Amino acid sequence: PPCPQLDGRMPRDADMICSRDPERPDKETCSALVLHEVGDRVAITECPLNLGRDVGNGNKNATQSEGNGVHSWEILVDWLDDQKREAIETVAINPGGPSNASAEFGLDLTGCLLVGTTTSRLVQLRRHV
Repeated sequence: PPCPQLDGRMPRDADMICSRDPERPDKETCSALVLHEVGDRVAITECPLNLGRDVGNGNKNATQSEGNGVHSWEILVDWLDDQKREAIETVAINPGGPSNASAEFGLDLTGCLLVGTTTSRLVQLRRHV
């Protein structure tokens, strides 16, 4: 599926999350969360992988996405340790996290969005206030 925000960008890391629509439990929606650079900044882009994959009868064929549904978020890096040359290197989503954590990023999927750094820190992200 197209994800134009990633054109010409080198991904650093990616994670994937899927959820089922409570109104249609036989359908599954999946997105990739891709960590990448935008100039000297870091961003996470959500790229829908499918919309409404049929999981009820074992059919693994993805259906066509309705709209592109691509979202990107710039990650502020002023909290990183400059003296240690700390950088963000990984992204993960914990599907067991609070439902409002991913909703803050506009994701229709539930979970906590996390990043890992080169100094082995794991940080849960939230929207800038």
